[in-house]
Amino acid sequence: MKRLPALAVLLFALPGFADSYNVFVVDRVIDHQQVLVQLTPNGNPLVHSVDPAGTSLTFDIENIFSSTFDLQGSVTLTLAGQTIIDGPLEGYICPDPQPCSIGVSLATPFFPNPVQGAIVWTIDGKTEKFNFRYTSNPVLTPEPTTLLLLGTGLAGIGWCKYRSCAVGRPR
Repeated sequence: MKRLPALAVLLFALPGFADSYNVFVVDRVIDHQQVLVQLTPNGNPLVHSVDPAGTSLTFDIENIFSSTFDLQGSVTLTLAGQTIIDGPLEGYICPDPQPCSIGVSLATPFFPNPVQGAIVWTIDGKTEKFNFRYTSNPVLTPEPTTLLLLGTGLAGIGWCKYRSCAVGRPR
């Protein structure tokens, strides 16, 4: 008889927790493996762009329990006080068996220094907001002086080889 109340608690209490979903952001790609950082409503992690140009954020949303096959939702991304993206999530499906996961990549401007950001996900009527700090990874390009010196040195070596310059050899 004591099992009946325990079963009733499990049947009615667990679905209330099952509508929450987990949001991860891809922080880096090391040796072709994604490093995921979980976003929490109270957290403020520093995340980096994984795009070589430093202009993309990739999110992985897991444990989505949807009442429909076609996911209904929207996303609002704010970086440095500017709303970057504010629109619907379209074209995502959640087939059975559930829960399902989706990946979303969002274009962002280049920020060389960390800025405060927030993202608001609304999926099937459930809204969650996550705070984070964001910075773009700069593309490493050599400065012009380095390229000029390298080019001059290579041209000098090529000219010396072409002219058969050798140390101690008369011209």
